[in-house]
Amino acid sequence: DVPVDWDDLRAVYAERVVLARNAWAAGDEPFRRRLLPFYVYDVITEPLSDAQWERLGWDGREPVNDRRFFLINYRRTPDGRLMFGGVDGRQPFGGRIQPDLDRVGDVFGAQRAALTRVFPSLADVRITFGHGGPIAMTPSLLPQVGLLCGGRVGYSHGYCGHGVAQSHL
Repeated sequence: DVPVDWDDLRAVYAERVVLARNAWAAGDEPFRRRLLPFYVYDVITEPLSDAQWERLGWDGREPVNDRRFFLINYRRTPDGRLMFGGVDGRQPFGGRIQPDLDRVGDVFGAQRAALTRVFPSLADVRITFGHGGPIAMTPSLLPQVGLLCGGRVGYSHGYCGHGVAQSHL
């Protein structure tokens, strides 16, 4: 989470390095103009009963997202809660990652309203917690993969919220 001073990498000794910094890379050259940190948020409900899941018609563990630019996504957690996210986000001033943006109350309110629109039968379900954090956005909305330092330093970032699906690559 600490910005890297590219001129002072005295603690790294390796033939090859892969940078796995995603949004945090936006604070340093050569990525400063290629990446934008963007905060996304999720809310998580209390555990739902079997009857509530049955009313939703959702008997599997399939995750869902709508694939818009700013996607809405939701999934069933292993302990029977509904994780719902992606309704609203924040772009930090100057592209600087700011821990105070991890929790923004009005975003969680918007998430709650959207959850109720998508799942009206869950209007009375309690939201037990919410969380947020930065993802890396790119101008093209496509990931960036490349090499630096004559091929000795590799990087891959800017998955625009789809990084977990790509992590095995």
